[in-house]
Amino acid sequence: YMVGGGGTGIMLLADLVEGTDAMVQVAGLDYRWLAINEAAKNEFERIFGVRPRVGASMLDMLASQPEHQAAVKATWGRALAGEQFVEIGEFGDAARDRRSYEMRYNILKNRDGERIGAYQFAYDVTERLRDQQRLRDAEEALRQAQKMDALGQLTGGVAHDFNNLLAVFANGLQLIERNAPPEQQQRVIAGMRRAIARGSGLTHQLLAFSRRRAMNPEAIDLATHLRGMREMLTRSLRGDIDVRMDLDDGLWPVEIDAGEFDLAMLNMCV
Repeated sequence: YMVGGGGTGIMLLADLVEGTDAMVQVAGLDYRWLAINEAAKNEFERIFGVRPRVGASMLDMLASQPEHQAAVKATWGRALAGEQFVEIGEFGDAARDRRSYEMRYNILKNRDGERIGAYQFAYDVTERLRDQQRLRDAEEALRQAQKMDALGQLTGGVAHDFNNLLAVFANGLQLIERNAPPEQQQRVIAGMRRAIARGSGLTHQLLAFSRRRAMNPEAIDLATHLRGMREMLTRSLRGDIDVRMDLDDGLWPVEIDAGEFDLAMLNMCV
């Protein structure tokens, strides 16, 4: 697009390209620079240690750095093959500086509409990505703190449950030691086995609830999942609160992280 006419428009466009914060590069099908603005030259030299120039091959310039040469060739190769895309990638020699860039590639054509290369507009987004990661870390820390708070609500009821399970074993062992009739011993042993299963289930539920893990949305049966939470909710609330669930038939599945859903429900109820 030209403002004014002829050479004035070209000069204005060149001034705009040189004055922008974007790193602009134009390359032919042979990976040779057709044009490159000062910002791109400076950044290329800063992260790779070599200064590009029009007419030079970017692959030849990085021949002594095969790892970086391959990374540059991988992204530019897609553009020079005719693909238009936007991508965020990390480039640079770690000994100098390694940065992340948001790169927009477009096809370069001649006056006859023939593809002769590609051009790139790139922006340094390293700090933006770091800020986003810090935010994700803070959100994860908050979720974990909420889980710990919720676990604090669970401990009283769980401790009571485990005391009851231990009582089953204590009473059962007393009966066995007293040489109770075989039929009674069998009933006691069966009760102890149920107590073991119950204790194992409680432990598994607590570990699953408190474990630090990545978000994992999945489709769940809402009614079945809520009914499975009844005992956990009952243990978390005061003894004078009765947990009742009235769920419609045919509820749609929902896609959600089951652990986060449990945490949300527990926090609301508590």
